[in-house]
Amino acid sequence: MLATPLYLLLWLCLSLGQFQSSPSTQLASDLAQTNQLLQASVELGDSSNHKRKPSRRPNHKESKMSYIITFKEDTTQQQLDDYEHQLVSQGGHITHRYTSVLKGFAVKIEPSALNSLQQNPQITGIEPDGEVHTS
Repeated sequence: MLATPLYLLLWLCLSLGQFQSSPSTQLASDLAQTNQLLQASVELGDSSNHKRKPSRRPNHKESKMSYIITFKEDTTQQQLDDYEHQLVSQGGHITHRYTSVLKGFAVKIEPSALNSLQQNPQITGIEPDGEVHTS
């Protein structure tokens, strides 16, 4: 059985010579309340210190998400325009175009609308858009 904070506190006090005899009723009551507060704060700390992730489960309709779609270097501007038009016609919204370091664009769209692009040989990647953190 694991020791609770109350027993650890009593053991510490007794081992340091704080009590000549058994602790008084008031002190025992105070220690019991302290134990309850410690346990409650540990339980709250486990859940409140972590940010909850928003649910990505749609209620009745799929919600739009942001994606970055990248293409091979030999993809023509006409092909990029055609892919953009295809996604816009499916309810997407182009939020950014990438032209200098890579070819591609950021789009906000329902995930199921990307199915038509999944097997496209010109596409090098379809990634959810978001913050990137290094460890």
